[in-house]
Amino acid sequence: MRKAKSISECFAVLVDTRTGPHTLHKLHDMLVIALCATICGADSYYDFEHFGRCREDWLKKFLGLELPNGIPSHDTFNRVFSRLDTGLFELCFRMWIDDVRATMQREVLKTEPNPRREVIAIDGKALKSVPTQSGNVPYMVSAWASAQELVIGQVRTDEKSNEITAIPQLLHFLALNGSIVTIDAAGCQKKVVAKIVSKGADYMIGLKGNQPTMLEEMSLLFSAALKSNPRVFQSHTTVDKQSGRVEERTCYQTDDIGWFADREEWAGLRSVCRVDSRRTVKGITSEETRYYISSLPVDPNLALETIRTHWGIENKLHWTLDVRFREDDSRVRNANAAQNLNVIRKVAIDLLKADRTTRHTFKKKLRTLMWNDEMLQHIIIGK
Repeated sequence: MRKAKSISECFAVLVDTRTGPHTLHKLHDMLVIALCATICGADSYYDFEHFGRCREDWLKKFLGLELPNGIPSHDTFNRVFSRLDTGLFELCFRMWIDDVRATMQREVLKTEPNPRREVIAIDGKALKSVPTQSGNVPYMVSAWASAQELVIGQVRTDEKSNEITAIPQLLHFLALNGSIVTIDAAGCQKKVVAKIVSKGADYMIGLKGNQPTMLEEMSLLFSAALKSNPRVFQSHTTVDKQSGRVEERTCYQTDDIGWFADREEWAGLRSVCRVDSRRTVKGITSEETRYYISSLPVDPNLALETIRTHWGIENKLHWTLDVRFREDDSRVRNANAAQNLNVIRKVAIDLLKADRTTRHTFKKKLRTLMWNDEMLQHIIIGK
């Protein structure tokens, strides 16, 4: 069976727009050095340069690094990442990860003829090091394939409120057919659900105060009907106990939405849900109620599982970016550079998640690649 292209091969097709005396180092070489350095713990341009000089003999085995230019300086890394076309870089990343996903899917179908539907979680994360002129910070809105645990695309916005316009842009580029898309309340927009349905996917989307009329109507429906006519709902409850924490979640779901006057304007709308959470930690109990709209038929077990799966983008992507790669501590102030380095970190995450040569945890894989040049070269170059 055909293997997925290596990330190095996909970098090689990236157009280098530099001209004249500013092309002493190949763009492909610089990107590979930055990626290897990031996997090995680098978080600054100085680290990229230092990593390159410490591992120069090894890097020369598969990169040009023609003398007398050798390893690029930190200033060169700075200039290149600040000027690198973010759109082209994102396109190369998306082409590579689409190929990886297709290869992984073929492998899954060998053992699971009817695999579970993929949940695509969409959420934004602030690039805290890059304040805009208005004083806000830009956000990277990412799509996370939960079963494969891969980042499959991202779009930058100028601030949190612009997620509303960024989400349809991101959906446009994603292969979603047959999946379930989950988004928080920022995605509760008619054009967003229409885009999801047009791509052959279902949705489970949070509902909050950005749709006040719908939220009020749904709140009244659940409060009244659960008392007077509970048979219109199906429910499912789960209880989790871990490290002194007990959390009970109950999902109520119904397809009785005739009360909703604008339902025809929401493409594919088929059911609504309420999730009641009761959490006890060290004797202190807190409660929360959340509402969702969905194109899924009534199945509260699936609904609750889908809603919980959404938080993988926080726990497995955003947490990794912050803790393993220290993104929030970055001192890069240029928005283009910050976005391009964000892509480098996500490539690193996807490389480790997609690797099936070992069953090690993400943390152990990361340490192995730091210490094992042969394995690092295999993952980056593919040989």
